[in-house]
Amino acid sequence: MPIFGKTISTIGTILRNIAYLSDLLPLILYIFFCKSRKNIGLRVVFFLSIYFIFFNFFVLSNQQVRELYYYIFISISTFVEFAAISLLFYKVIGYSNPQKVIGVIAVLAGIYLLYSIFTSPRNSFNSEVVGLTYFLFLIYSIYYLFERMREPATIYLFSSPVFWIIVAIIIYSAGMFFPFLYAKNYMEEKEFLDLYDLIHDPLYIVRSVFFSLAMLTNDKQSQLKYPKQKPKTRTSFNPR
Repeated sequence: MPIFGKTISTIGTILRNIAYLSDLLPLILYIFFCKSRKNIGLRVVFFLSIYFIFFNFFVLSNQQVRELYYYIFISISTFVEFAAISLLFYKVIGYSNPQKVIGVIAVLAGIYLLYSIFTSPRNSFNSEVVGLTYFLFLIYSIYYLFERMREPATIYLFSSPVFWIIVAIIIYSAGMFFPFLYAKNYMEEKEFLDLYDLIHDPLYIVRSVFFSLAMLTNDKQSQLKYPKQKPKTRTSFNPR
């Protein structure tokens, strides 16, 4: 068992280092190879990559800061990610009524996230808040894909950078939803933390890979204009 535990710990360390470095890939691709820099999705990913590089290399690498303020920075990172992803969906949905709904949800959830940051104990992990955040991401993503699949321009969906970004968000959010919910009660147990890392780090790497794929995708939907309101569906046939 000690040898097995040491092996798991070693694998976890390797995966964690790869996960930290994986944020550099979409950042580098955006700077040197990106074909659609004006795309809102790619700009959001570029911003998040910079933020997570700062967070992973300059916050988590500092042992003293990590011990004292780890959970506070996790909450702040959740808020930053939520604000950026909500902005992304607000921009790409295209229709005014769903945009208003997303705007209201973003404001209410954002206020709740800020409230939790200021009121939660410094050494407490509010996993329900993180779980709620990624649950909203899943709802946003499913709605976006549902609406796009109903449009004539669906043929261009797979050649849109936003599509691959949303695939990355779905994979990571779905994979981490339940681990985040369980994390609050088991964060002090080493066995759970090792398992948590073995789930989180590969999903984090996969997310970065899809973000990188988005950077190399030429945005063929950039010229498409979506109406402010959804087109009405005809329910009757008039022979005249």
